[in-house]
Parts: sequence; C-alpha cells; structure tokens
Amino acid sequence: EPETVTRMARRSSVLGEVVGQRGVRLSLAGAQDKLPVKLDDDGALWLPLYGAPSTHILKVPSRDFKHLPANEVLVTQLARKLSLTVVDIELLRVEDVELAVARRYDREGTDAGIARLHQEDLCQALGLMPHAKYEQEGGPSFARAMEVVRAESIEPLTDTAQLLRWLPFALLAGNADAIDVDTAVAIL
Repeated sequence: EPETVTRMARRSSVLGEVVGQRGVRLSLAGAQDKLPVKLDDDGALWLPLYGAPSTHILKVPSRDFKHLPANEVLVTQLARKLSLTVVDIELLRVEDVELAVARRYDREGTDAGIARLHQEDLCQALGLMPHAKYEQEGGPSFARAMEVVRAESIEPLTDTAQLLRWLPFALLAGNADAIDVDTAVAIL
C-alpha cells in the first residue's frame, strides 16, 4: 500500500525493508538504494508484487549522501536542457524526505496493462559478466561501446552522436560510473 512505500522510504535502507518479503522481486542494478514502484494516476506509490511490472524507480537518500535524490533530479534536468535523452524524473517530498521518482524507460502502456520492453546493458550485449562492468576491471571501453552501437542500433548515426554527446556531460557531471576519466580525457 502507498503508506508502506513512503514509510519505507523514510528509513535508512529501503532494500532492507522489502528483501525477503513474499512476492517481492528486486532486480535493479547499482549501488544506490532504490525500489521498483508503480505510480498510479492519483500519485499513489505501490510496491509491485508477484511479478507485476513497475512503472517507476524510487530513489531515496542514503546515510552518506542525504541529498542524492535532489542531485539526481538536478543533473537529469541539466542533461535535458542540453538536449540529451533522459528519463522523466521528479523530486517528490514525503514529509521531511526528498525522493527521486524516475519513469522507467523500459515500460510501455498497452490496452492489456503495462508491458516490459527488453533492454540490455553493454556487458549483457557483449556477453560479459557483471564484475567486468568497468573498463579498468576488464569491461568494455568507450570505443567498444561505440562499435556495439554502430553495429546493433536501428539508428546508428543518431545513437552514436548521442553517445558522443554524453561523454563530456558524464565527465563534467562527475559520473565516474558512466566513463573512465582517463579515457574521457583522452577521447576529448
């Protein structure tokens, strides 16, 4: 129920609240605490159970970075102002807690409900194990990412141009998760 989701969001570990609960499936990658949620038309947040698809990702403050949700919204809005492709995201305030609510790009509304759209990250596309996510750990380089986009994209010119535009933004925004700084500097 909505009260449960907002109550969990006020606590220090969202994941700790739901791990092991019957019917809950968590499969979101990354280090940041986040929950897959369904956002109703009336603004209520629901925890999808028993394989029901989520529509949004709820990101909460961490103990170390209290303003993480606000920062994520700010950086995403800045990217949008620079005409980079980004998800819809907003800052939601629940009592004294700020939460980032991001619309899932891999969902589509249909007459039958919410459909999941297939997507792969670069490691999956290259058949690499998750521990090889970063270039310094044997993961794909930026050049390899460009090769994959050129070879697999339906619109390779548009998508490679978008990837090239993201490179300096990720560097300037301090997104070390997106690009190795030495690689970015060498390319730029």
